[in-house]
Amino acid sequence: MSDEKAIYWLTQVSGWFGYILLILFQNLLLGNVDLGIVKVLFANFALGIIVSHTMRAVIIRSGMLSMKILNVIPRIIAIAIAAGVLSSVIYGVISDLLFRGGSEVPQMLAPPFVLIIELVFPFTTVYLFWSILYFAAIYLKNYEREEVKNLRLSSSMNEVELGNLRSQLNPHFMFNALNSIRALVDENPDQAKVSITQMSRILRSSLLAGRRNLVTLRKGGMIRITAEIDKTTAGDALKLTVANSGTFDPDTKATAQNTSVGIANSRRRLKLLFGEEAGMDIFNREGEVICEVTIPLLTKTHDDYEDINY
Repeated sequence: MSDEKAIYWLTQVSGWFGYILLILFQNLLLGNVDLGIVKVLFANFALGIIVSHTMRAVIIRSGMLSMKILNVIPRIIAIAIAAGVLSSVIYGVISDLLFRGGSEVPQMLAPPFVLIIELVFPFTTVYLFWSILYFAAIYLKNYEREEVKNLRLSSSMNEVELGNLRSQLNPHFMFNALNSIRALVDENPDQAKVSITQMSRILRSSLLAGRRNLVTLRKGGMIRITAEIDKTTAGDALKLTVANSGTFDPDTKATAQNTSVGIANSRRRLKLLFGEEAGMDIFNREGEVICEVTIPLLTKTHDDYEDINY
């Protein structure tokens, strides 16, 4: 038995049992409780479960769960009335059988069936209330499923966008790195060799990272970061600052050598990975280009990321 069916039957049994106990308590207050009443109440307990379960089967087979609410309401009322009439007749039969021979108890199936008719309204009300609870539970479950589906769709779209940004950034990094090494070949051949070795290490680490979006930065690798969390200025965020010589012109237009996609893509990836509080600012200060990256602190543990020693 699946979890949903188990919950359904648990709700059915506990709900109808609670309803019977409520009626029994009312009879206790009125001093109208004997063995015959108890038998009738427990017969109604079984009757309520059987009839409501039959109603559920009719609702599912008729496709009412996929109908609009305005089309469901009249059908539910009709089913509740039919169930009320059926339950009244069955109740009358059970009552007459249990109280047979008792002249002080009127027979419910005796003409003009006034007692049976009087039971139709309360039975119909009970089944109508049951239908409302059942549909409310179904609609709530469907709403939760749609929410999960939407979250998965949004996550998939973010993954696709991250993949597209990664596919643009990787060639962009290669172009910039190769141009820098090309300039070093004549000026500083030894440094050019070191740069080629460093670039090969980065590419190897990138291949080892696979499709992971997050990796750890450890001491001892090519990139060494000394970070301090300053809650007075950055709040619960990590702010990384990198300085380089030169100047930065934010109005530089894209050319064959400069595609101008690196900064925009990096900012977009930061927001996709860490939320709207993440960001990257680049500006000039005292003859240097300053890049500040703000990353909100994450609660994930070390095991959630792949250890890549850049």
